[in-house]
Amino acid sequence: MFKSYGSYDESLKIVSDWKFFLISIGLNETVVKYVDLEICHFDMSGLSNVNIKGRNEERNIVLKNELSLKTFNDYSRFSEIAKTVNNPRVQMLLKSEHSTLARKLNIKWFRLISILLKKKG
Repeated sequence: MFKSYGSYDESLKIVSDWKFFLISIGLNETVVKYVDLEICHFDMSGLSNVNIKGRNEERNIVLKNELSLKTFNDYSRFSEIAKTVNNPRVQMLLKSEHSTLARKLNIKWFRLISILLKKKG
């Protein structure tokens, strides 16, 4: 795979391996195979796990450089939607949709809130 896609980008401090797998597997559909063999121990205290902000910034740089603008914009929109959907209040609302009574109450509350927001301007 290194011959086909190049080696790790050493200019990146945190996500060089992630970039390599994004390009080789994600964008070029390289076939992978599961091998039931322990080959390493992953240290969860490494830079990619403790510096989440830096990791995400580097990932965004890689994504901007490797994806088309349209695909990157779609990715960004989906990421924002995922943040909203994963919000605890939204999760509580989604769970309440399983109850007929809660669903009816939600409809009433949202109608009332909508009316109040329209009046407020």
